[in-house]
Amino acid sequence: MEIKDLKPGRSYFITVFIRDSRHATISSYDTIQVTVPGERKERSIPLLMEGNLNHLEIPAGRGNSLSYLFQSKGQTAKRALLTVFSCSGYIRISVWRGKKLLKRSEAFTSFRRFAILNGNGKLRIEIVNDENRPSPVRIWIGKGNGDSPYASLPEDTSVRVIRRGCDWADIQWFRSSDPNDEYCVYERKETSNLLDQVVGKMENDCSNDIPHLSPLSSLIGCYSHKGNTSEDTIGILQTTVTGLPIDSTVRLDIVVRPSNRSIAQSLPYRTLWVRTDSSC
Repeated sequence: MEIKDLKPGRSYFITVFIRDSRHATISSYDTIQVTVPGERKERSIPLLMEGNLNHLEIPAGRGNSLSYLFQSKGQTAKRALLTVFSCSGYIRISVWRGKKLLKRSEAFTSFRRFAILNGNGKLRIEIVNDENRPSPVRIWIGKGNGDSPYASLPEDTSVRVIRRGCDWADIQWFRSSDPNDEYCVYERKETSNLLDQVVGKMENDCSNDIPHLSPLSSLIGCYSHKGNTSEDTIGILQTTVTGLPIDSTVRLDIVVRPSNRSIAQSLPYRTLWVRTDSSC
């Protein structure tokens, strides 16, 4: 027997009856439940456009993911640069061409660059949440560092205090090889317990809490090297921060961004705390 015209995605209860016409009795077999499969809908995967900065949020829950497609062609077929900025929390990245895995990262937070070599064709980029809360992410793909909205960070992003006084401090840090990268130093007024700020609170580096947008921060100055100075040769920037409170611990944030990009984005470079001298 064939039963037609059943609607997809619904359950039906079917009972077969037997009628004895001689004795006018009716009996039945056991009732069975039949569920008709629903119509399978292909989930469309959004496209990543070369050179566009994409803002997205991975749903809460470890293992939840978002996927994007990128059609590599021309120069990006030989070498494409993928930049991923996890604003808050840990994520993982996988890059596939068909069923072949081209690249897979460990869990990371903050900013990472990935070079994709010989990625000709359609690439699927999967971003996996490694947290139990939503993870905001910014993603960009293009030809190389010269087109990226982010600055080129040096290998060593350490900052050190070389001298300090009652209300001032000399700080020094390494710069990248790109003369167009600009480093801005901000003084931050702390409003919470220091231990909570450093350990207990995961800040969102894509929100208004980043220094150049926060009302709690004041700009000290922005610095870059475009001349042929001795500091430029050895790749070090140095400045004197003045007007600091005496016998206090002050938070300084350094943010870097390229000055020659139309969609330039800021990156946290380093945060340090400076203790001013009390013997004044």
